[in-house]
Amino acid sequence: MRSVRRLASSWISLAIFVVLCWLLMPPTHAQAQTQGNNAVYSGTNTLTGSSAFIDASVFSGTDICAKIYSVLTTNYPLFGAVVDARGISTPSTCQNSPWGQPSNAYANVPSVILLPAGVITINSTWKLPDHTRIIGEGAGAPNSSGPPITGTVLAAGSSFSPMIQFGDLSNTICNDGANAGICYGISVENLALDGAGQNITGIFNEHSEERSYVKQVTLNRITGTGLHIGGPQSQNSGPYSNITFVAGSMATSSTVCAEIAADSSGQPPLPLRGIHGLSCTGNSVANSVAVYLDTISTTIEDVHIDGFYDGILVGANHSARSDVLFNITGGANVTNLIHICGSRTAINCPATAKTVTDISVLGVASSAGNTIDDDVTSTTLTNSTDQYVGMYVLGEQVGNGYSRFSTSPRFPTWIIGSNAITGNPSCVTGSLYSKTTGTTGTTLWGCVQSAWTAIR
Repeated sequence: MRSVRRLASSWISLAIFVVLCWLLMPPTHAQAQTQGNNAVYSGTNTLTGSSAFIDASVFSGTDICAKIYSVLTTNYPLFGAVVDARGISTPSTCQNSPWGQPSNAYANVPSVILLPAGVITINSTWKLPDHTRIIGEGAGAPNSSGPPITGTVLAAGSSFSPMIQFGDLSNTICNDGANAGICYGISVENLALDGAGQNITGIFNEHSEERSYVKQVTLNRITGTGLHIGGPQSQNSGPYSNITFVAGSMATSSTVCAEIAADSSGQPPLPLRGIHGLSCTGNSVANSVAVYLDTISTTIEDVHIDGFYDGILVGANHSARSDVLFNITGGANVTNLIHICGSRTAINCPATAKTVTDISVLGVASSAGNTIDDDVTSTTLTNSTDQYVGMYVLGEQVGNGYSRFSTSPRFPTWIIGSNAITGNPSCVTGSLYSKTTGTTGTTLWGCVQSAWTAIR
């Protein structure tokens, strides 16, 4: 019993000693921090605020956009920060964008903005400044009768267009020194845009170049244009990847899944980093086009299209060359899976043909209609005879015809034209030329030592 009492007394004495030592130690203070900053250990036995990651939920504002604007304009770091808005409850309605509030200056600062899951209704264009990244909590599955029910959804509450714009021509938004009017590093990923059946544009980029992209985005019930990339100031942007477009029942003949087209001044985009991973579902409206391709040296790959008259339309609005289409599949409701505009009169192509050369098509499979319709050489590969095409290449004009190569057994893999070769045009030795009209005279030439020679 005495041993137990001594042991208990010893433990009590030790506890009293520890408490006295703790009370006599100098206190460790947590330094005051700016609103919304996360607390971090400074390395000097103190806590301090870090502006690298800012919680937007503790800021004032009538809606989520106003709160984000408060973050971007209140002691905000010069070189940007991560703005975490995931703690703000949704649904929410934004009367203005996170960068522009009434009677206040535009918040032209770089940022990474994390949006919460749920539906955020917006009533004006989100015009993103230099080096701005928007990241949601998931794109959600498309829903033709309403907004996606999961993930982060930006829903158009009124008729305005576009929903999201990458920069603009003003020096206020894109002010990178000597390259004023051109933005860099703008992206949108992991969310959905719901157009509520309105004739508007989803994402619009004519002003942002390097390190600008769209990734894992659902474009839902947009009856205008889902994705627009245009003009020389979007060069080197992309890739635009893993995009799902569902037009819904209100789609019209002018509903477009994606377009790489000229800007308002008529200037086409310079080379992009392409569209890689795209699903386009229309509503089988007459003469509709899923994808416009009017540019140079750009790839479109891993694409599935259904419910459009033309799947990928090449050279309808501007000259196109050196483009590559790879792994393209079409559903049962497509008339022309790939349509190359040329001199032949055709739906959706202009009366005056644009110049289309050096187009490579690799790995195409159609379920109906035409697999490839080439107006330049008047060649049509139909689903019934050429459902699968390993390679189809439209080259350049040579003499009165165009070079063309196809793995289809129904077409020659040499140059074809409607007129006889005249004069002494140069050629590459070993080439063949076929005249496809008339029943008399020479119809086949071979190229020998860089000159055309009649064969028969």
